[in-house]
Amino acid sequence: MCRKPHRSLLNSTERQMAELKEEVLQIRREISIVTQKLDILADKLAINTALLKVSFDPENEISGAVPFPLKTEEELDEFENSLTPELIGFYTKKISKIIGSEPLSKRFKLIIAEDIINDYNLDGSNGKKSLRCRIGLYGVLKGALAKDSEDPDKSLRKAMTNVKNKLTKQKKIINNKIKNIITVQFLKILIILYN
Repeated sequence: MCRKPHRSLLNSTERQMAELKEEVLQIRREISIVTQKLDILADKLAINTALLKVSFDPENEISGAVPFPLKTEEELDEFENSLTPELIGFYTKKISKIIGSEPLSKRFKLIIAEDIINDYNLDGSNGKKSLRCRIGLYGVLKGALAKDSEDPDKSLRKAMTNVKNKLTKQKKIINNKIKNIITVQFLKILIILYN
């Protein structure tokens, strides 16, 4: 004959389950906050790195110039719309200075934000937007790369691919950390339930 569990045991288990559910929800909220803070810190680090590594003489700045990195589609539009012969030369020199002696793939995010790079490829294939359609930006980038690169298109493709691969890798690392935290918390819940 099966015995029904004692009512107080059921209430205790239900209370423990409710506490554990609340703890899991709290952990998920904390993970979300930490992820948001990591994104903000990564953006700030990229900006600060650019400012530290690339110093420009304020007298050489031109009014109406759009600052790098370009972070939004609106900034890309503003960049495109601001181009004059004077600004084309200014931007070409500025991008050359940002790149310096480093490969473009390491410095590209200082010119265009990673999230924007991720939305583009050179030709606009596979559901991405075409960088070539951004005629002004594309021309300035090619001009800045022409001095040090035999094939600016190849350099641009490689840089975009490297940035996208890095983003994918970072997202996988964050997702794996989140999964590990959730797994550990789930195991703690199981241990509590069966003790």
